[in-house]
Amino acid sequence: MSINEAVRKITSLPADILGIKYRGVLKERNWAVITILDLNRLEVYNDFENPNLKPEGIQYVIVNGSIAYKNGCLSNLRNGMMLRKNNQQKYLSY
Repeated sequence: MSINEAVRKITSLPADILGIKYRGVLKERNWAVITILDLNRLEVYNDFENPNLKPEGIQYVIVNGSIAYKNGCLSNLRNGMMLRKNNQQKYLSY
């Protein structure tokens, strides 16, 4: 599977299937979680028996405009929210 197809399967496809608006695609006024990866170092070690093992190669996670994870360290930021099917969220105010 290509990286483009993998990204689509974990972003816009589930948002479309679940009817979650303003998610899954990076565009103005959408809510966003952006993950910046180093594809040359990307390794996932966790599984059902060891769910807390950290992956390698994830450099940043940005949640709604604020850095939540940077080079292996979580911030205390809680900038996300619970998602529910057909959640009618308002646009972000800028």
